[in-house]
Amino acid sequence: MNIKNSRLNLFLAFLLTMGLFTTQLSAEELGISFVEGADYSLINKAEHTDAAHLSELESISNIEIFYWYGCEPCYQVEAALADYLQQNPNYTSRRTPLIIRPKWRQQAYIQPLMQQLSQQENLPSIIQIYQQCLIDCELFSDYPSILNWFSEKIETSLPVIDESKIWQAEKNYRKRADLFSISQVPTIIINETYKVDANQAQTATRLVEIIDFLLSK
Repeated sequence: MNIKNSRLNLFLAFLLTMGLFTTQLSAEELGISFVEGADYSLINKAEHTDAAHLSELESISNIEIFYWYGCEPCYQVEAALADYLQQNPNYTSRRTPLIIRPKWRQQAYIQPLMQQLSQQENLPSIIQIYQQCLIDCELFSDYPSILNWFSEKIETSLPVIDESKIWQAEKNYRKRADLFSISQVPTIIINETYKVDANQAQTATRLVEIIDFLLSK
């Protein structure tokens, strides 16, 4: 009986090892291929003549997601991307809130606010903000409401906020979206060369496969 159990445990360990090995293979190693124009697009950057704006906007990251907190597919994609980046720590990433509707503008203040609050204990996570917004985004409908929500979560009064940095960040987000002609969320930019949107990716899992494929090109 012990011998049988031992053999079974060895076999299960072998299967688990093989399964883990398979998940770590890249899209290229697995023979997965995607088609330009169908699964992803080449980027044509908009023309910018202001050198100062260029220096602010053209900081290249391997992966960039354009998002909105009230978007459930964005929530799913960000969770999948977090897992992918944890497995691939050599890749750099950035997040850019998209502002294509008036009510989205206020939520673009959240990211630069969180950067200023990064040393605070009990700071809500990105996932928690998504979860709240998907239930009731009115709590983020204006800047004072956003400050109040964070103060309640942190359970203390907020430190002095440099609001000029928040307003400037929001302007830069809009300029960056214009630079890449982003019109929907979620949209992913790869090495500022390729673009994948929700319609092309279809699912969060498939999106990660396309990202992995493009990063290996």
